[in-house]
Amino acid sequence: MNIQKIALIRTDLIGDFLLWLESADKIRKTYPSAHITLICNNIYVELAQEMACFDQIITLDIQKLRKFNLIYLLKTYAKLRQKTYDLLINPMITRNSIVDLLSLFINAKVKVASNADYNKYKILKPLFDKFYGKLIGISITGLHELELNNLLCNQLLNRSSDTELPNLIDLLKIPPSKFSLEGFKQYIAVNLSTSTSSRNWPLNNFEKLLANVPKDIAIIIIGSKNEQPLANQIIQSLAKYNQIIDKTGKTTLIESLTIIKSARVFIGNESALVHLATLLNTNTISFLGGGYAHRFLPYPSNLVANTSAQHKVLYKRLPCFNCNWHCQYPLENNTTWRCIANISLDDAISALSESLNNEM
Repeated sequence: MNIQKIALIRTDLIGDFLLWLESADKIRKTYPSAHITLICNNIYVELAQEMACFDQIITLDIQKLRKFNLIYLLKTYAKLRQKTYDLLINPMITRNSIVDLLSLFINAKVKVASNADYNKYKILKPLFDKFYGKLIGISITGLHELELNNLLCNQLLNRSSDTELPNLIDLLKIPPSKFSLEGFKQYIAVNLSTSTSSRNWPLNNFEKLLANVPKDIAIIIIGSKNEQPLANQIIQSLAKYNQIIDKTGKTTLIESLTIIKSARVFIGNESALVHLATLLNTNTISFLGGGYAHRFLPYPSNLVANTSAQHKVLYKRLPCFNCNWHCQYPLENNTTWRCIANISLDDAISALSESLNNEM
């Protein structure tokens, strides 16, 4: 089959997208002359636009699709029906009903998807499976998302390659010289929250941890606008000890990338920014809950063993780990899941000291 036009579709989140980029690069190298269109969640379009492997990007407002906004749904249908592709690839390890319905809309001679996992409405999966001409079955048990993406890519492209930890800078069109933050010699980058507040390490623990940052090292807090109240609390508590810069709600994804790239260490909850820091070879300290333990964090030791950065993933293992966030325990203090609330502050302080002493 002569493949000249390829569509890749993803509707998941930034972290999922980051962990798939190495596979996207392999698809581009396998089909160097093909026109590749990425159909994706609009929250990471800025990053996608800087990737050399995509020729065109079509963005989707996933929030409107989830709410079944009829006008937007009809506009999206019309937009996706405008072109015909030789090959449509849905590379999401965990498929969902939205991406499957969108795949149905798209004109393609061959449609391929994963048959590994499904998120919600599993009763409809047998019906949605029929939207694809080929399903690639892989087992998700015990494997990291990078490994799963590589397995899927190998079967898709009929090749054999080992899983690698990608260097994000190598995958971007932006010159490496652009990734420097002027005005700061030494600083750490911090993200205080995730999209789900119950998965946040307690803020008072962050305060106590950051109080251990040497006074000659600045603290830059990054994140969404919704996190500004959290940043303000940290500033009020620690401003007399350290220079603290609040960048919450004030940076684009690429600007956050620049901040993280030059940081001595990045500290945050389990979120996309931890993956961003890891792929930028920045020291990381992260706080892991049990919902999807080991599928996304920590990274397999063989993938990070040869990097100069240290990646400290702190967690409190409970018998219920890998619960998919269907927690059997009540929230600690009505705010945080037990597995996250119980992560040791002392362990975090030790990790901070070790990370700051890691000369890269």
